[in-house]
Amino acid sequence: MLDPNEWLRDAKRLPIGRAARVYHGAEHRPNLVVKNLPDRYTCYCHRCHEGGVVMKEFVKVEQPAVKASESTVTVPTDAVPLFLNGVPNSAVPWARLVAFLHSKSMSVDYLKGYNPKYSASAERLLLDMPDQTVGRSLRSASTAKWLTYRSAVSYVRASALAVEGRRLFVTEDCFSAIKAAHSLPQTFVPTALMGTVAYNDFLRLALSSAGVVLCLDNDNAGLSAAPKIQRALRLLDVPCKTVYPSAGCDPKDMGLDWFRNVVEGD
Repeated sequence: MLDPNEWLRDAKRLPIGRAARVYHGAEHRPNLVVKNLPDRYTCYCHRCHEGGVVMKEFVKVEQPAVKASESTVTVPTDAVPLFLNGVPNSAVPWARLVAFLHSKSMSVDYLKGYNPKYSASAERLLLDMPDQTVGRSLRSASTAKWLTYRSAVSYVRASALAVEGRRLFVTEDCFSAIKAAHSLPQTFVPTALMGTVAYNDFLRLALSSAGVVLCLDNDNAGLSAAPKIQRALRLLDVPCKTVYPSAGCDPKDMGLDWFRNVVEGD
């Protein structure tokens, strides 16, 4: 670990999010890379093969905002499983459910690994994801398409694989993340933002990953949000590649081969 006296002053001179090569001691080339990140200063010498980190004590990490409508939501008590001992449950309105999933380019097969349930009172499809339970409304006029239950984080992972050493494949909604989980190799952890905002807890998750493939919807909201998320990840020095589905489409509208092709070579 390099002594901060050898490099910290140079790092503090940089604007937030910038890096620079400086001289380390009596070396003849600027081998020392210093960075000013939002929450820390870092350095690494390519000759000594040593580095250092100094946290910014004054930085306050805020918790992600939680919508008031979701803060007290509880799982509906009338929720019933879609399958009983592998057999479709007759209490589920299958014709309506299948038609709804088909309209979203989804199928029941994609959902079986998430303990799918249906609530008649809420008219919602419930899925037990690794981080929390989510509910998708079947009502076309619903003002809250997705709800999260017992939510501790703003994002929803579609895979329980460890994030460390893997890349995040980031989408807006759960269905897109679930479809990615059925297609991508286990070097990826598909994760839904549940919207177009990357809150601080997601950024902390990204910091522990090997990088991000950002795949938001190809509409005005997704096209507007992607550059903002890219900038936030760049400030944290998280590698980020951005891909888009076809114009006007969500990732879930694409075929399974599309997901595999879009990350080919990564």
